[in-house]
Amino acid sequence: MINIIDNYYLRQGEAVRETMLAVKTLVLSLHDAITPEWKYSAPFFYYRKRMMCYLTTNKHSGLPYMGVVYGKLIDHPLLVQGNRIRMKILPLDPEADLPVDAITEILRHSMDILDGKLKRR
Repeated sequence: MINIIDNYYLRQGEAVRETMLAVKTLVLSLHDAITPEWKYSAPFFYYRKRMMCYLTTNKHSGLPYMGVVYGKLIDHPLLVQGNRIRMKILPLDPEADLPVDAITEILRHSMDILDGKLKRR
């Protein structure tokens, strides 16, 4: 039986699905303490039982993005704040190469924040 998270990925168009699955694989490979969870109708990734990031699509364009829970504390040129208070997003282009180094850097920074190595505001 397919779980709700896998079903979410399967419902996406091929290019978006492949992008999201590649990001999922990358995120889960970064640390053993990262777990996939279902929250707010989207696949989230928790680090040591605390929300770290999530994957979803833009409601208007249908393009995928990775939301970073403590994104406001991370200064990275690919992260977009928009009108969000706490989170920033990393837009993902299904037609381009995945920004693996940027995703890794952003998520390692997120783990440092969640570990208390960097001060939260």
